[in-house]
Amino acid sequence: MAPSPIRLPSAPPKGASMPKDDYSGKNLDHISLSGDDLSEADLSRASMREAWLQGTRLARANLAEADLRGAHLETADLTGANLERANLAGADVRDARLEHAASTDGAVLENARGLPERQPDPAEETDSPSSSGERGPSTPSR
Repeated sequence: MAPSPIRLPSAPPKGASMPKDDYSGKNLDHISLSGDDLSEADLSRASMREAWLQGTRLARANLAEADLRGAHLETADLTGANLERANLAGADVRDARLEHAASTDGAVLENARGLPERQPDPAEETDSPSSSGERGPSTPSR
Protein backbone atom coordinates (compact mmCIF):
# COMPACT_ATOMS: atom_id res chain seq x y z
CA MET A 1 0.00 0.00 0.00
CA ALA A 2 1.46 3.38 -1.03
CA PRO A 3 1.95 6.00 1.68
CA SER A 4 -0.84 8.56 1.77
CA PRO A 5 0.20 12.06 0.65
CA ILE A 6 0.42 14.71 3.32
CA ARG A 7 -1.37 17.98 2.78
CA LEU A 8 0.24 20.91 4.54
CA PRO A 9 -1.97 24.05 4.52
CA SER A 10 0.99 26.23 3.54
CA ALA A 11 4.72 26.09 3.82
CA PRO A 12 5.83 27.18 7.30
CA PRO A 13 8.36 30.00 7.57
CA LYS A 14 11.97 28.81 7.50
CA GLY A 15 13.10 27.69 10.94
CA ALA A 16 9.54 27.33 12.21
CA SER A 17 8.55 24.36 14.33
CA MET A 18 6.29 21.85 12.65
CA PRO A 19 3.44 20.52 14.76
CA LYS A 20 4.39 17.33 16.60
CA ASP A 21 1.60 15.49 14.82
CA ASP A 22 1.78 11.97 13.57
CA TYR A 23 3.28 11.87 10.07
CA SER A 24 3.75 8.10 10.18
CA GLY A 25 3.15 6.43 6.85
CA LYS A 26 2.72 9.76 5.01
CA ASN A 27 4.13 10.50 1.57
CA LEU A 28 6.62 13.36 1.99
CA ASP A 29 8.64 12.61 -1.15
CA HIS A 30 10.56 15.65 -2.45
CA ILE A 31 9.28 17.89 0.39
CA SER A 32 11.49 20.80 1.41
CA LEU A 33 11.73 21.24 5.16
CA SER A 34 15.31 22.49 5.36
CA GLY A 35 16.02 24.27 8.63
CA ASP A 36 12.69 23.32 10.18
CA ASP A 37 12.19 21.77 13.62
CA LEU A 38 10.75 18.26 13.48
CA SER A 39 12.02 17.26 16.91
CA GLU A 40 10.06 14.37 18.42
CA ALA A 41 7.90 14.03 15.28
CA ASP A 42 6.59 10.58 14.40
CA LEU A 43 7.83 9.96 10.86
CA SER A 44 7.88 6.18 11.13
CA ARG A 45 7.19 4.42 7.83
CA ALA A 46 6.98 7.83 6.11
CA SER A 47 8.22 8.05 2.53
CA MET A 48 10.65 10.96 2.31
CA ARG A 49 12.53 10.08 -0.88
CA GLU A 50 14.77 12.89 -2.08
CA ALA A 51 13.39 15.20 0.63
CA TRP A 52 15.31 18.40 1.34
CA LEU A 53 16.13 18.28 5.05
CA GLN A 54 19.40 20.22 5.31
CA GLY A 55 19.85 21.63 8.79
CA THR A 56 16.52 20.18 9.91
CA ARG A 57 16.23 19.39 13.60
CA LEU A 58 15.09 15.76 13.88
CA ALA A 59 16.22 15.24 17.48
CA ARG A 60 14.37 12.36 19.13
CA ALA A 61 12.21 11.92 15.99
CA ASN A 62 10.87 8.47 15.22
CA LEU A 63 12.15 7.60 11.74
CA ALA A 64 11.80 3.83 12.13
CA GLU A 65 11.27 2.17 8.74
CA ALA A 66 11.19 5.58 7.02
CA ASP A 67 12.20 5.69 3.35
CA LEU A 68 14.86 8.40 3.10
CA ARG A 69 16.48 7.21 -0.13
CA GLY A 70 18.33 10.07 -1.76
CA ALA A 71 17.30 12.53 0.98
CA HIS A 72 19.41 15.62 1.61
CA LEU A 73 20.23 15.52 5.33
CA GLU A 74 23.37 17.65 5.35
CA THR A 75 23.90 19.21 8.81
CA ALA A 76 20.61 17.72 10.10
CA ASP A 77 20.43 17.05 13.84
CA LEU A 78 19.48 13.38 14.37
CA THR A 79 20.50 13.30 18.04
CA GLY A 80 18.40 10.65 19.79
CA ALA A 81 16.47 9.82 16.60
CA ASN A 82 15.19 6.29 16.04
CA LEU A 83 16.47 5.12 12.64
CA GLU A 84 15.73 1.40 13.07
CA ARG A 85 15.29 -0.21 9.65
CA ALA A 86 15.23 3.23 7.97
CA ASN A 87 16.39 3.27 4.36
CA LEU A 88 19.03 5.96 3.82
CA ALA A 89 20.47 4.45 0.63
CA GLY A 90 22.02 7.22 -1.43
CA ALA A 91 21.16 9.89 1.17
CA ASP A 92 23.55 12.77 1.78
CA VAL A 93 24.39 12.89 5.49
CA ARG A 94 27.49 15.09 5.33
CA ASP A 95 27.99 16.89 8.65
CA ALA A 96 24.70 15.47 10.00
CA ARG A 97 24.64 14.62 13.70
CA LEU A 98 24.07 10.94 13.05
CA GLU A 99 26.55 9.45 15.50
CA HIS A 100 24.26 10.05 18.48
CA ALA A 101 21.10 8.57 16.96
CA ALA A 102 19.24 6.41 19.47
CA SER A 103 19.19 3.40 17.15
CA THR A 104 20.38 2.57 13.67
CA ASP A 105 19.73 -1.18 13.96
CA GLY A 106 18.90 -2.58 10.54
CA ALA A 107 19.21 0.81 8.83
CA VAL A 108 20.22 0.68 5.15
CA LEU A 109 23.15 3.04 4.61
CA GLU A 110 24.30 1.72 1.22
CA ASN A 111 25.86 4.46 -0.91
CA ALA A 112 25.01 7.13 1.68
CA ARG A 113 27.33 10.10 1.22
CA GLY A 114 29.24 11.66 4.09
CA LEU A 115 29.16 8.79 6.57
CA PRO A 116 32.00 9.04 9.09
CA GLU A 117 34.83 6.63 8.47
CA ARG A 118 34.40 3.50 10.55
CA GLN A 119 37.23 3.17 13.01
CA PRO A 120 38.65 -0.37 13.21
CA ASP A 121 37.72 -2.26 16.33
CA PRO A 122 40.90 -3.61 17.98
CA ALA A 123 38.99 -6.79 18.89
CA GLU A 124 38.32 -7.43 15.18
CA GLU A 125 41.92 -6.98 14.07
CA THR A 126 43.66 -10.09 12.81
CA ASP A 127 47.29 -10.99 12.44
CA SER A 128 49.18 -9.26 9.68
CA PRO A 129 49.89 -11.33 6.54
CA SER A 130 53.54 -11.81 7.50
CA SER A 131 52.68 -13.35 10.86
CA SER A 132 49.88 -15.56 9.52
CA GLY A 133 52.14 -17.43 7.12
CA GLU A 134 50.81 -15.68 4.00
CA ARG A 135 53.32 -14.10 1.73
CA GLY A 136 53.09 -11.20 -0.61
CA PRO A 137 54.09 -11.43 -4.27
CA SER A 138 57.24 -13.45 -4.75
CA THR A 139 60.34 -11.90 -6.25
CA PRO A 140 62.70 -13.96 -8.36
CA SER A 141 65.87 -14.96 -6.54
CA ARG A 142 69.25 -14.33 -8.11
